[in-house]
Amino acid sequence: MTEEYWRNRNRINCCCVPLRVDARELKPIQGSTDFELTARFEAFDDEKIFGMGQYQEKNLNKKGACLELAHRNSQASVPFMISNRGYGFLWNNPAIGTATFAANKTEWHAKSTKKPDYFITAGDTPAELEAHYSLATGRTPMMPEYGLRYWQCKLRYRNQEELLAVAREHKRRGLPMDAIAVDFFHWTMQGDFKFEPRDWPDPEQMVKELKELGIETVVSVWPTIDERSENFGKMSDMDYLVTADRGNSNHMTRMGNTVFYDAVLT
Repeated sequence: MTEEYWRNRNRINCCCVPLRVDARELKPIQGSTDFELTARFEAFDDEKIFGMGQYQEKNLNKKGACLELAHRNSQASVPFMISNRGYGFLWNNPAIGTATFAANKTEWHAKSTKKPDYFITAGDTPAELEAHYSLATGRTPMMPEYGLRYWQCKLRYRNQEELLAVAREHKRRGLPMDAIAVDFFHWTMQGDFKFEPRDWPDPEQMVKELKELGIETVVSVWPTIDERSENFGKMSDMDYLVTADRGNSNHMTRMGNTVFYDAVLT
């Protein structure tokens, strides 16, 4: 299993505390109600660590790695690890931070959070540990059969006719296609959640034709809500948007000033 990393106990018959390193460390962040959090655990020479999502690096065993806890375009951060010592660990915290699996200690760090929150489970197999994890976090239904086969996608299709031409040509050549993705900036404005009629004049007919070809339509939806969007005011009033303790709440300025939809609060 695992255990917390404490280096602050007094030596026998000695008043000195040699290191003063706590396993749980909360430092107040001035001007806010949040804390900077560090949680430390013992490291073991024989330990192998797996999981943590998808990173742009080659090592299956994450022992020795320092991983950023943040999502990026090519990075899916899932702060759940499985150890060959028979336990799983979930860092139940949406904060930006790092996970470091060093030779001398394991350290989880959150730049800004309210409190420590993590989940440890034990099991005999990785499958059992993953079952415990999914039981705690929620289970999703099995992906439909078409989602397990071939998806056609590129950076983006500019309009409805371009997408349909690709689908029709695939079928004319007898090539398999089970789903096709309508990627970003097909919308009128970020946060409107509808097709731009100039480039996508009849989405209903497009979906119908694709269905007749045996192709499912997959539409990319971004969580960015432009301050000019028809949904911005209502979503803001209902606390559906990520907010800041202080300062500017804009999160991204690509094609407009946008704020992220807050999936945690909703």
